[in-house]
Amino acid sequence: MKFQVDPALILALAVITISVILLTSITFFLKISAHMTGIAGLLAIIIAIAIKYPSSDYLSLVLCSTVLTGLIGSSRLYLNAHSPIEILLGFLLGFSTCFGAFYWIL
Repeated sequence: MKFQVDPALILALAVITISVILLTSITFFLKISAHMTGIAGLLAIIIAIAIKYPSSDYLSLVLCSTVLTGLIGSSRLYLNAHSPIEILLGFLLGFSTCFGAFYWIL
C-alpha cells in the first residue's frame, strides 16, 4: 500500500533541513538565534502560502504568527541569550530560506 505525501510537506522538510545546515555552518563563525530562524521560517511559509493562494483568509494566521515571532525575539533579548544583530540574522536566515523556497517552488 502506497501513501500519498503532500508535496508541500516534502518541501517544508527539505527547507527545514537546509535551514539547519546553514545555521550550523554559520554558527561556527557567528552565533545567531536558532529560535528566530525556526519561527521566521514558519512565518515565511505562512506568508508565502497566503500570497500564492489569496482566495483563502489567512489574515488571522499571519497576525498570530507575527505576534509569536515578536514574542520569541523579545524573550531572547530579555533573557540576554542573544544580541539584536544575532536575532536579526536568525530571522533573516529563516525567513529568506523558507519564503524563497515556498514562493518560487510551491
